[in-house]
Order: sequence, then C-alpha cells, then structure tokens
Amino acid sequence: MKCISFFGEVYIRIWTLVESCILFGLQVNDLAGVSKDMTLQSLIELDIKDDCVKVAGSHSRNLLRVKRGLDMVRVLFEGLMDSE
Repeated sequence: MKCISFFGEVYIRIWTLVESCILFGLQVNDLAGVSKDMTLQSLIELDIKDDCVKVAGSHSRNLLRVKRGLDMVRVLFEGLMDSE
C-alpha cells in the first residue's frame, strides 16, 4: 500500500509540473503572436483601455506571469550557482 501511495504522490507532482509547463508555453505563444502586431507599450495600453488587465488570459496578465516565471527560474539558477 505504501508503494501505491508513493507512486500516486510522484504522479501528481509530475503532472502538476507538466501542466505548469504547458500553461507557461501557451502564455509565451500568446505573447509571441501578439508581438508581431503590437509593441509592449501598445499591448498594455490596449488592455488598460479595455479594462481587462486583471482578466485571466489577457495579454498583459500573460506578460506578467511570463516575467514572474522567468524571474523564478533566474533566482533558482542563481541559488544553484551560489551553492557550488
């Protein structure tokens, strides 16, 4: 029974990680598609004008999440480099 419980936990953790990676990829893909037509400033101004800055899936929210994700990866690698 311990074995099944252990593998269940591992499965849930791996699935959560895969799901996060897919979501991050979708947000980056969304921003890449928009960046062909708009500048960063115009993207943010449009979301402010349309009052959708805090709406899930808005371009400015995706931009913020991608920035936070990249910052997290940077801090993680800096910590790994400092520990060596």
